[in-house]
Amino acid sequence: KIFEELSKIFYEKKQELSINNQEESYLFAQKQLTFLSDRSIIQGNPEETMTNILELDFLFEQIGIGLNKDEIYWIWLSMKILLKEKINIQKLRFWGKIFGIKNNYYIVETDFDTFDNIDLNDVEFVKYQEIFSSEEENEFDDTMLSFNEKVPPEQLGYGVNQKVFYVSTGINQPFVQLPMVTPEQIELSRRIQRFFTGNLEA
Repeated sequence: KIFEELSKIFYEKKQELSINNQEESYLFAQKQLTFLSDRSIIQGNPEETMTNILELDFLFEQIGIGLNKDEIYWIWLSMKILLKEKINIQKLRFWGKIFGIKNNYYIVETDFDTFDNIDLNDVEFVKYQEIFSSEEENEFDDTMLSFNEKVPPEQLGYGVNQKVFYVSTGINQPFVQLPMVTPEQIELSRRIQRFFTGNLEA
């Protein structure tokens, strides 16, 4: 009985996505209709490639948790579009939602069969990869060891960079690729004691 009451409370308090004005509502609806008119987006992408989040949401809804219908529908459609744009995606799933102060982060996780379409222009990652490659070409020497030197990142497709992640800040915002991860970023992330801003440019 208690569990049922709690589930009811949580279900009733689900936050709805807010669209600020009529113009934004119209543009959002127009964009969705454009996507829905493309049969290749709706009918393509079998479940072995993309996780069926509509079905998962239905199961979560039975116990009173999960995202609201607007969010789920938008995420599902955006994932379909991402699959069409990135033809090398082998597996795509919704990773989760991170709450922020100004906006929330919606994150999807991808596996690629080839990395031809991956953006590798992240300055920090390129710099570390160049260091990593130059060290591989040289024979190991004890003089290379230095506590001041930064640990190079794992290569694309391996370790923490095995998967590629995309993030969006909400309705009518595209999914953009997150940069590859460096050891320094992982270390710094463990010290975070603040709320996320919800601003990808921060």
